[in-house]
Amino acid sequence: MDCASLSVGDLSSLSTGSDSVGSGKTFGDLFQYFTNNVATKPMFITEFGIDAYDNSKQTENQVVHSEYVTSLWNEIVANTGACSGGCVFAYCDEW
Repeated sequence: MDCASLSVGDLSSLSTGSDSVGSGKTFGDLFQYFTNNVATKPMFITEFGIDAYDNSKQTENQVVHSEYVTSLWNEIVANTGACSGGCVFAYCDEW
């Protein structure tokens, strides 16, 4: 993930920063970049993961969905100094 475009200014008065991250199966250098360049307080990821629906097969693919969510959650846990937690993406089409 290229975080070079992330620019938020002075966050010293905030308790935490937040972001909705659509990065694939990994957050890449998000936590390192955030810690080194953006803020001294941890971020909270407001949304991460992927849709469980596989368009090519026209059905849910819960195995792949689980792999992505587990991989991303493990990165959040491994980076608790930079990230206080997150919410799993939940797509619900109510059309």
